[in-house]
Amino acid sequence: MANQLKLKSSHKAIRDYYATLQQYEQHDITHEGAVSNPFAFLLDACAKQVDATLVPQYPMRTPQPWNGSLTSIASR
Repeated sequence: MANQLKLKSSHKAIRDYYATLQQYEQHDITHEGAVSNPFAFLLDACAKQVDATLVPQYPMRTPQPWNGSLTSIASR
């Protein structure tokens, strides 16, 4: 059985993500590109909980663009 993600607002990854967004807001930084790295750090922390790996900017041939993918050894 796959590991289940256990994530709470009190977890460090969540706190760090929102702290970074607050810093960006203080500098009036609102564009999507600015938040991609903090969000990737959050996704990476989540991926580790479920024994997966975040692959940022993972190229996929789909009608809709993807910003990344979570992969695990079990899914190969």
